Amino acid sequence: MSLTICYVIVALILALVAKNNKATNLFLAITLYLLLAFEHSEQDYMNYVRAYDAVGEGSVFELWGYEPSFFLFCTLGNHYGLTFDAARAIICVIEVLAIFSTIKVFSSQIACILALFLIFPATADAELFRWFGGMSLVIFAFPYIIRGESNRDYIMYSAIVVLATTIHTSCIFFLVYNIMYFQDKKKVLVIVLAAFCILFATAQTFLLYKILAYLPIQDSLNDKFQMTEQSNIFGLMSITLREIFVFFLGYLCYRKYKRFNYSLDFVDGRPSFKRRKYTQHQMAILLCDKLWYINIISILLIAIAVYTPQVQRLFHVLLFLNTIAAIYLATNARKNALKITTIICVILTLILHLFNGPQNMEIFMSHFNEGFLVNFIDKCF
Repeated sequence: MSLTICYVIVALILALVAKNNKATNLFLAITLYLLLAFEHSEQDYMNYVRAYDAVGEGSVFELWGYEPSFFLFCTLGNHYGLTFDAARAIICVIEVLAIFSTIKVFSSQIACILALFLIFPATADAELFRWFGGMSLVIFAFPYIIRGESNRDYIMYSAIVVLATTIHTSCIFFLVYNIMYFQDKKKVLVIVLAAFCILFATAQTFLLYKILAYLPIQDSLNDKFQMTEQSNIFGLMSITLREIFVFFLGYLCYRKYKRFNYSLDFVDGRPSFKRRKYTQHQMAILLCDKLWYINIISILLIAIAVYTPQVQRLFHVLLFLNTIAAIYLATNARKNALKITTIICVILTLILHLFNGPQNMEIFMSHFNEGFLVNFIDKCF
């Protein structure tokens, strides 16, 4: 435990204090990889191992209720004689590359952003193998919709989100960000407020479940989206309070961006399959410019959370995007206060997450009690 804690402290200090360079970036990327590939928490890990091994023994019905991509993962892994840990280690390389490459699209401050991502949400999501796989794909997709120059961008984003949904069903809700297609603040605000009122007003009518019933989602997965004791006004207030610092960071970034009066004259409107069509600086400007839309549309997730607590983790992507924008603005405008505020917002969001329930604290502490670094050393040596 002490070894892992010391390692994480050194990693975070290096990222937040040391100058940005390739060595630090690599060190942080490896740290994220070790956390994802070698966590052994008791919450979900053993369930994944049992399901994976059951497929290897021919009991495919053990995966009844899981998404098709997880079934494919288990089938291919067993076909090539890999253990769950070995197969997961390969997938985690792809996940880290998806996150790392997305940060590079917008910012050169990779180490700082990775460090904040490690603080939260990685510590909360590392054990959620299916969710993290879906989330990393969604993160990979966001540059397309942030650019949003043509229908092709929205199609590419939607296609990747649908693929992410085959890994974890809750990723389907990321399709709501296609509302940015209207690119008109008044229209977007009206749509969001109207949808929010409808979703909340009809929460007791099972409207969302009826819509999901028409989608190719198994009933056992649909059951995960059923109402809980938080499906009321108090649950809505609770999740709003827990995500208050995420929205505050987004609001602060957009206000700072508007003061700097960055130009969007570089946008040419030509379709492209490239995620990074423009320079880092230009892509970061586009992110900051779309930050208002992204945060406003995210209000819909609060309304959806009245139906299911599964949606809460979708705010982790919003925090990731707000963090990239904040670090870009703090670096480019030399605003150390904004960087400090970003760090505080991430830490406070983590604290609110941990105090939301004993299970969250157990998951967080498992990374140190079990010791992902110790697990890595045991596996290799």
